[in-house]
Amino acid sequence: MVFFKLWNIQVVFLCLRVWKAYSYEFKVTVPSSLVMPLGEPAVLPCSFSLGSVWQPESIVITWQRGLEVVHSFYYNRDQLKHQSRQYVGRTRLYHSEMQNGNASLRLDNVTVKDMGEYICSVSSDLGSERKSFPVKVAALYSEPVLQFSVRARRVELVLTSGGGFPAPTLHWLQGHEDLTNSTQTNLTQNTDSGLYAVSSVLSVPGNSNATLNFILWNTELMQEIKRNISLVFEHEDIASARNGSFSHRERVVLLLPIGLLLLIIIGLLLNRQKMSKCTCHDDRT
Repeated sequence: MVFFKLWNIQVVFLCLRVWKAYSYEFKVTVPSSLVMPLGEPAVLPCSFSLGSVWQPESIVITWQRGLEVVHSFYYNRDQLKHQSRQYVGRTRLYHSEMQNGNASLRLDNVTVKDMGEYICSVSSDLGSERKSFPVKVAALYSEPVLQFSVRARRVELVLTSGGGFPAPTLHWLQGHEDLTNSTQTNLTQNTDSGLYAVSSVLSVPGNSNATLNFILWNTELMQEIKRNISLVFEHEDIASARNGSFSHRERVVLLLPIGLLLLIIIGLLLNRQKMSKCTCHDDRT
């Protein structure tokens, strides 16, 4: 009976140990997606489960982008022999934070080429797991610059902006009317930085007042640049344009030669009158 009781106690302890081992689930946690700022440092988050005792010698952390090795850590130190050239000197782990389950990676000087699917793999005495998530890059667009010119009774508006990524979407509105399809938009990308510059041209009639809305939208950073543009024309110019008559500036240009001609005629008449007086004085003498 005593032997039977001792055997039962051992079985219970064994079951408890097995249950404890299998009830603990080792987990690696990463975000669903990430947008990194172009040209700036970024942190790729990754965390893992911890046991009751911290054993750094058992931790293996590997960051990959596809088949490329971004960063490796094992034997309690960084192992960068097989690191991809693209990431040399640009990555580091937070060693002091690993005991808190932090396997996050810092990436410096983010470029367009850093986009892709990243994988965080962690192994320890408790288990191993790998998780992946998509990473994109983005940059804010600069404040738009407006230029305009008047040609053949029309006003041409040119809005330019640059230094952004990815390619933006542009809209021109006049009230509820969408004028976007009537615009000419040029998009150029810098071959070195990958940043975009955009120029959008809109031509509108120059004979009536108008209120326009320009909207630039950067999807990845939820950046919206919205500007209102008001075109106001003087009533005299509007009437002249509608009647096909000359504008005030054009009238000045035409009246100027007439004024000179009158001055010449008056000068000739005064000179003739002076000559007549001189002739009369000589006769009396």
